[in-house]
Amino acid sequence: GYEVRLPKDFDFTAITAHEGKPVAAWEKLGIAAAGGKPIPDRGPAWLFLPAGAQGPAFLILQNFWAIKTYNISDSYTLSVGLLADRLRGGGPLAGAWPAKEFALGRAELEAMQKRLSELGHPIEKVDGKVGPGTRAALRAWQTAEGLTADGYPTPDVLARLGIKGL
Repeated sequence: GYEVRLPKDFDFTAITAHEGKPVAAWEKLGIAAAGGKPIPDRGPAWLFLPAGAQGPAFLILQNFWAIKTYNISDSYTLSVGLLADRLRGGGPLAGAWPAKEFALGRAELEAMQKRLSELGHPIEKVDGKVGPGTRAALRAWQTAEGLTADGYPTPDVLARLGIKGL
């Protein structure tokens, strides 16, 4: 995949869980390579925001999904890809992870999933894991609330959903 920059007015509803788009379609939405070079079109690409709208963004390719067949973790899969890039001479990431955000625990994620379902944004399996279905439901709720619809669960999301200290 490729690290990319999103335009300030990016429409997060363009993100889909399962359907990739040609690189040209992402570029029409204002996405550009973080390093300024053209993004090669190597088949369908998916926008991946591992730390939400405030962190680095990536257009991931089919090989991301191939690596996930070994280990389903997004963090693992991204790490393998980034390590491979560095071993081939690539530089460090241009974007930075948000310094003050922290990952939610499983109980918090389950509570979020339950609440989203109660609010009409069903999630196939309430399991405390953030997969494509949970991100899609969260993006739909964020859109309805007028928030940045990046599908990233944060303590602020929990608070807005009325979920208190677990």
